Amino acid sequence: MKRKIFLCSILCVICVSVFPQVTVSKYMNDNRDAVVYHLPKKSFVVEIIYSERQSVPGAYSKYASEMLGIDNVIKNEKTEYIIEGIKLHPFNAPDENARFTLKAPESSKVEKEMYVMMNNLGIFCGLTSQKDVESDFADINFGSMMNSKTMPEFNNFSAVASQFTAIDTVVRMVSFDTSFYKMEVYNPKTKSKTVQEKASDAVAKLMEVRQHRMELLTGYHETAYDAASLKYMETRLLEIENAYLSLFCGYTNVKYYKHCFTFSPDANNLNKDVNILCFTKDAGVCTSARQGGQYITVNVAPHSELFKIQAPDDSRGIRYRVPVLADIQIKYENKVLTGGVYTLPQLGNIISLDAQKYKQLTVDPETGNIKSIKVE
Repeated sequence: MKRKIFLCSILCVICVSVFPQVTVSKYMNDNRDAVVYHLPKKSFVVEIIYSERQSVPGAYSKYASEMLGIDNVIKNEKTEYIIEGIKLHPFNAPDENARFTLKAPESSKVEKEMYVMMNNLGIFCGLTSQKDVESDFADINFGSMMNSKTMPEFNNFSAVASQFTAIDTVVRMVSFDTSFYKMEVYNPKTKSKTVQEKASDAVAKLMEVRQHRMELLTGYHETAYDAASLKYMETRLLEIENAYLSLFCGYTNVKYYKHCFTFSPDANNLNKDVNILCFTKDAGVCTSARQGGQYITVNVAPHSELFKIQAPDDSRGIRYRVPVLADIQIKYENKVLTGGVYTLPQLGNIISLDAQKYKQLTVDPETGNIKSIKVE
């Protein structure tokens, strides 16, 4: 009987789990000889594209109504900043509030080894018994560049001839013997054109360009231009027409800027508008609302009520997360500019899974949830 008990004990030792009995605990500064890993969190790069619009009155704006019958013209210089669009770019980052250590016992008689998979951000990806398991997760880089685009300054068309030659005729009476004769003397002089005369010349050029464009489109010259040539000439004539019109209506220079910054949703600021950036129409991006601007806000609304469950410290097992879906909206002046539904791991519960029972598992580094697991 004693011999049977001894043999059963040997078999039990052989059949016991061949993986090391690891211990997982919350990271502390005095941790030594332990693998440190993070659970993921979802952060966002907010990309704001806005324009600087500088309105400049035309050189002949005060004659627009008199000569062209146009009343809606730019009369004063003005600079205004307008938000053209906002984009959300999600990316994964290590959650510093969910940092753990995985440590094996100093002495353990095992036949197999356990490999811990992590990506290059230190986010946990799973456990496996295979060696040299590669992870193809790349670093995430975001830039904050400025894109600038300026419309042509059509006001240069006001550089027209500002002088003309005026000829004065002087009649002289010349006596020859007993006869008198009239002699006309021509005296040319250079005079400067008034602004009104220049405006009248610009109107004549405008009408001339319109006439050429109409003749081109109606086939007046009876020339069979190909479609590409016809389109090019019509476009160029339209640009010149708009250039002369800008002398009366004014023009607008437009520059486009891109401003980027990051934010990470957390459980302390849910279901309410949180200020993330200030914007004013007079100066663009500003530091505070005291400069006359309004705040751009973000609202994070989970799809379900959060039940925060944290795995106990110093437990045996691997930590993973159950992510939560949430609506994110970016607002400005009480209008939703962009948003969407995103998976936010940092709002989910942290669960502990015994690594001795589940020897091989794969964790999604984006959500922190289990993708696959081997059950024996």
